Amino acid sequence: MGNQQPKKRPVQILIKSCSGPTYAVCLDDEIKGTTVLDLKHKIQHHDGIPEEQQRLIFGGKQLVDDFKLSDYGIQKESTIHVMRRLRGGAEPGDPGDLGLGDKDGTNRSMEELADF
Repeated sequence: MGNQQPKKRPVQILIKSCSGPTYAVCLDDEIKGTTVLDLKHKIQHHDGIPEEQQRLIFGGKQLVDDFKLSDYGIQKESTIHVMRRLRGGAEPGDPGDLGLGDKDGTNRSMEELADF
């Protein structure tokens, strides 16, 4: 009987997203060994949000993939907020030129029309 290891109970973490109701995710093992990326995988399975588009927030901090949930003080019944990372926007360029003209105040589109 001394060889039996105590059974690990599943631990529930609550997930709150902007797009739906709060739900529970069961972690099969202890929180100590579960990484943020492990949790993102479970959220992807439940919500269909790809791992790379998920931003997980706990206690006002964004969670980093390689860290363990226990590193953030996450315990059973803790609530983690999921936000979808939006991609898009303009290509990087000169931050002083928003396509409206150069720093000297000349309007690029007027110059292009003059070349017609």
